[in-house]
Amino acid sequence: LLVELIATRHLKGISTLVLSAHHPCGMAGSMNLTLPDVLWHLLQSVDWVAEQTGWDRQRLIPVFHVCYEPGARRTYFVRASQHDQIYI
Repeated sequence: LLVELIATRHLKGISTLVLSAHHPCGMAGSMNLTLPDVLWHLLQSVDWVAEQTGWDRQRLIPVFHVCYEPGARRTYFVRASQHDQIYI
């Protein structure tokens, strides 16, 4: 995945990358991850991709998609504060 991200970034001239997580998630549920756990892992993934690829952290956009009920869905931008609190 990292090799493809790096190659695509240069090949297509991509300047921004959106990383997404969602809820409810069957895989997260099977691993007993709570919603805050999933958000934490999303932010950790953004930091890891930045470290591994050299991508500017400000150009990696974490979003969280929530299905409240059939037909009721929203996607939120996620940011971490200086105090490791998550805001959506």
